[in-house]
Amino acid sequence: MTKGPEVNQPTDQEKLASLRQKLADVSGKMQALSTEEQMAAEKDPKEFANLFQTQTDLQAAIKDLQESIKPASKSGDVSQHTRDSSRNPPR
Repeated sequence: MTKGPEVNQPTDQEKLASLRQKLADVSGKMQALSTEEQMAAEKDPKEFANLFQTQTDLQAAIKDLQESIKPASKSGDVSQHTRDSSRNPPR
């Protein structure tokens, strides 16, 4: 017999896959924006400002997704902290 409440809930692996897909989607939008920004900056400064704000929003979404993926990993807090430190060394 399967456990009732767990049947309807996605597994950690499914959540992680979903978040990674969202992250990939947002990253693709970011790359597309880079090209659009260059063209907009030449033609219309106001449009450039709008695209820049959109890019900033997408960067925030990426950061949120990365933060939400971290707790789903099976590694302990110490190893996670070590990985973060190696990625962003102190200045």
